[in-house]
Amino acid sequence: MKSKGTEKWRWALAIFCTVFLVHTMSPVAASGDTRWTVFIAQSLLTEHNTNLDEYLGLVQASRYYGVECVRDGREFILGDAKVCESGGDIYSFYPIGGPLLAMPFVFLMQHGLELGQPLLRPIARRAAGYPMVESFLRADPIGGYGIYEVIIASFLIALTSVVLFWIAVQTLQPSWAAGLAGVFAFGTSAWSVGSRAMFQHTPSMLVISLTMLLLSNARWVSWAGLTTGFAYVVRPTNGLLLVLVTVYVAIEHRAVLFRYLAFAATELGAFAAYNLGTLGHLRSAYYTLTPPFPDSRLFIALAGNLVSPGRGLFVYTPILLFSIWGMLRAWKSGDSKPMTLLRCALIGGHWLAILVSDVLVGRSLIWSAPLSGHGPFIRALPHTIVRTMANRTKGTGIRGLYGGVSGVAIHAKGAFVRRAYLWNTTPQNVDDHPERVWDWSDPAFLR
Repeated sequence: MKSKGTEKWRWALAIFCTVFLVHTMSPVAASGDTRWTVFIAQSLLTEHNTNLDEYLGLVQASRYYGVECVRDGREFILGDAKVCESGGDIYSFYPIGGPLLAMPFVFLMQHGLELGQPLLRPIARRAAGYPMVESFLRADPIGGYGIYEVIIASFLIALTSVVLFWIAVQTLQPSWAAGLAGVFAFGTSAWSVGSRAMFQHTPSMLVISLTMLLLSNARWVSWAGLTTGFAYVVRPTNGLLLVLVTVYVAIEHRAVLFRYLAFAATELGAFAAYNLGTLGHLRSAYYTLTPPFPDSRLFIALAGNLVSPGRGLFVYTPILLFSIWGMLRAWKSGDSKPMTLLRCALIGGHWLAILVSDVLVGRSLIWSAPLSGHGPFIRALPHTIVRTMANRTKGTGIRGLYGGVSGVAIHAKGAFVRRAYLWNTTPQNVDDHPERVWDWSDPAFLR
């Protein structure tokens, strides 16, 4: 008779392999703001720096997309980056956390593909009509950057699914915990966006889920300082996580607060040193953007992030409605109130902060609001949606199953159907025509 520990590890392995293979083989790729992730990782490996100076020709061909020029301690962002032609260094406008995490994957894939060249060269010749595929098969991470991104992002989403399984299995049977991980992997934007490129959301979901796993065991709490610190390096809106978790540790785990802070300070200190060394100041321009508040459009956008046909979290991932019910039940029962309060604060804060980030950057990716929003909801699952879905005697299990299946159908389209993904720019760019977000005659999931 196999032990419960062995059964859990088998479930975890099965979850990882299934998610990684399905996500990797899903055909839609969407490198956009992530355009320079693999380039930076390769620059770190070959030149030991994060600038893109050696790719000036490619930067010019992209019309300086997503880059900034750093010269004399000043940052000239986006379109103004062409000033670097007369001096200065070119850097990605976006956070360094994702490329740092991608670097070991780029190293391993490139060298693995190089070892396989005797077998891969004939296949690469037959793929001559597909430049990115051919470059990938020839172990060229620059030419095949889009495929590299999908593989790395799929690995991270698969790993996040396993982390969520380990969180859920603390309160559920392994089969139910595995089902919950499957809902995350295939019934949310983790599939339709998270693994389509190395967006900031992708590593962010992993490190924040790891934080919640560490907080679930008193012996591991201090190590959450490393994950919360790195979460901020990955995405500035994760500063909210850093603040809230620090308050939580100070109140609930005061004995390990110093060690927690020491770990967090290590991450943040290294980040500050990097910024000083490359930019000449502690925070990049991306981290200093301020919200256009108060602004009536902000409130319309907040509602749109929840219920609009173009961006609505509850439209694209309806099963997350159960998390609200579950949180209320957990709160009324007095079950783990400090942790429930932490999760509620994260949900509300991320709802506001991520919207602000999307507005400021001016990038609107299809399914982006559901992806931005579902991370905090998923992290509330172990003590909330878990109990709701598992309550089969009241029929909530069936309704939860319906919500999960509909989410899978919606996000499968985002991962497999390119015309659905192109909703963002066709027939009109949604950045220029935001009213399209509320147009029920042409939602992306019905294309």
